[in-house]
Amino acid sequence: MRKQFAMMIALVMIAAAGCKKDKANDPEDGGSNGKTKYISKVTSSTDGQQTVYNATYDGQNRLTAYNTQDGTEKVTFTYGANDALVKFETENEDGKEVFDVTYNASGVPLTGKHSIYDQTTKVYEEDLTYTVADGKVTQMEAKNADDEVTRYTVTYQNGNVTRIRMEASGIAVSIEGTYGTKKSAFAGINFKYLVSPVHLFQYYSKNELLTTTSKQGDQVLLRSAWTYTYDGDGYPLTSTSSNPDDPEETATTATYQYK
Repeated sequence: MRKQFAMMIALVMIAAAGCKKDKANDPEDGGSNGKTKYISKVTSSTDGQQTVYNATYDGQNRLTAYNTQDGTEKVTFTYGANDALVKFETENEDGKEVFDVTYNASGVPLTGKHSIYDQTTKVYEEDLTYTVADGKVTQMEAKNADDEVTRYTVTYQNGNVTRIRMEASGIAVSIEGTYGTKKSAFAGINFKYLVSPVHLFQYYSKNELLTTTSKQGDQVLLRSAWTYTYDGDGYPLTSTSSNPDDPEETATTATYQYK
């Protein structure tokens, strides 16, 4: 059960980060004039500490890695038939987390496996089942070896993930997002289905994220807000994120570069 609550906490804390990207150029989507830009570099600064993230793509412009420049954090993506994301892996100095996903013949996610490693030792594993409606994953159910079940319910609006609700052992944690009308810095990434409950907003949003609110039940745990500058195609050039409930908390700034 501790691992389930660890995932709940992770869900709450991932406030900075399927549903296929809408690459059409509607005016309400920021007027990108039909241009698709692919994020190549993000430089984030907090309290004078700078972290640089570099994105790597294959020949089909599919994101294959999103790593820190110093190698302390790594995110890798593996694809199968029909551009399906079959493996999503995050790694840092403490260990790694892996989502392996299986699809039916039509390319719709059915089942998967979520594994957590302490260094190289697997310390936790659970089986995943996906529910898909209207071309989107609307629920993920995770069951571990003790038959403990965690459910993630996903809500979408206008091509963006607006809410993830996670429930285990009668405790519910959720994170909600609101969006603007311009582009997400990650809008060029072409993930059709949301297959893991991490980096939810970062990789599965068409528009730029404006706010996130994390809750346990009805109690607000954490709020974050973003402001942006944009290029002429409606993609973010810079962002500043802050906690609106604590004006003295240091803001995080980021700059975005595209290929």
